[in-house]
Amino acid sequence: MTAKLLSTGFDPQVGLDKAKIELMTISTFISSMCFDIIHKFDDPKNPILPIPTAGTDGRHIIYDPNFFEKLTQPQRIGLIAHEVWHVAWGHLTRRGDRDPKIWNYAGDYVINLMLTQQGFILPETDLIDSQYRNMSTEEVYNKLKEKQDAGGKLPQSNMIGDILDKKLTEEEKKDLDDKVADMVSRAKVNTELNSPKEWGNMPSDVKRMFEELLEPQLNWKQILMQYLNEFIKDDYSWQRPNKRYLPNLYLPTQYSPTIGDVAIAIDTSGSISDEELKEILSEVEGIRTTFNPTSLRMFGADSCIHDEYEVDRYTDICSLKFGGGGGTSFHPVLDKLKKDPPRLLIYFTDLWAEHITDEPGFDTMWICNSDHEEQGIGHTIYIK
Repeated sequence: MTAKLLSTGFDPQVGLDKAKIELMTISTFISSMCFDIIHKFDDPKNPILPIPTAGTDGRHIIYDPNFFEKLTQPQRIGLIAHEVWHVAWGHLTRRGDRDPKIWNYAGDYVINLMLTQQGFILPETDLIDSQYRNMSTEEVYNKLKEKQDAGGKLPQSNMIGDILDKKLTEEEKKDLDDKVADMVSRAKVNTELNSPKEWGNMPSDVKRMFEELLEPQLNWKQILMQYLNEFIKDDYSWQRPNKRYLPNLYLPTQYSPTIGDVAIAIDTSGSISDEELKEILSEVEGIRTTFNPTSLRMFGADSCIHDEYEVDRYTDICSLKFGGGGGTSFHPVLDKLKKDPPRLLIYFTDLWAEHITDEPGFDTMWICNSDHEEQGIGHTIYIK
């Protein structure tokens, strides 16, 4: 409903519009999502909200007008951002059979921690706790549920807003997920085009969640091959002219007869299982056959390099042996390759080691078999 003037003379709709406009100057992503969602005020005579603050059903954000009036302008902006993130993170459809109240608490912990780290001011709440940093909503939920099952008490704080979680059919869940994916896609493109720094500073786990939401669920081998197909076309070649412009213009085409010099590193600290190692070696065989690298070097390393192979077309890659079992460091391989750089390093690891920020002078790709955050350089692909 359109809010009426309160007895104090406050116009909730004007206050909301001002907050939404100011939000545009703070976050392109959140404001893009915000304007794709319907905002309305609850009717005090026939309330929808179970608690008189705010809530979302995934398509609408609903505010209690009296609660909204009492907030400062920064708190109103923080409240809008909070509810938008409930929508963006799919909290309405991800709950499954979990306890609704604990799920709501978990979502609030994750969102509130992220927003306060980004400088947002929120309505008063106790649901901010650094122990949940870098956790998903599911992980926080499990912690809270374990605490409750062990006889502990849940927080008594009023939630900033509520997830208006009616029981959705599978078809309704799919419709809502599709709608949210469309909103996230538009907001992502808008942010990348107009605020690339904001997108670059987005937490890696958030970006990864959006990638999983927006991209088809390919396994790591398919994604790797797609990446290498694009990688091999990076250089323009005059050997094969672009036929679109003949005979008037003789222009180069994107063509490369080889991917160039490639290095493969395998984390042998225990991060890679024997079964995964077999898959990796089989995939390296496919890279050699498909992309014809000029040279192919393979390394087995944990905190130091244990094994090094110069692979040629006669090498039986799948029979190569790799030892290790100590701690993990990426520097031994990176430092060695800086002296004789390849065009591309592909590193198979769980990423539980140094966060690299200095570019080594060659392209890097990290094939990660854990939920660790993305590496600081290069491109990270997650094994699914």
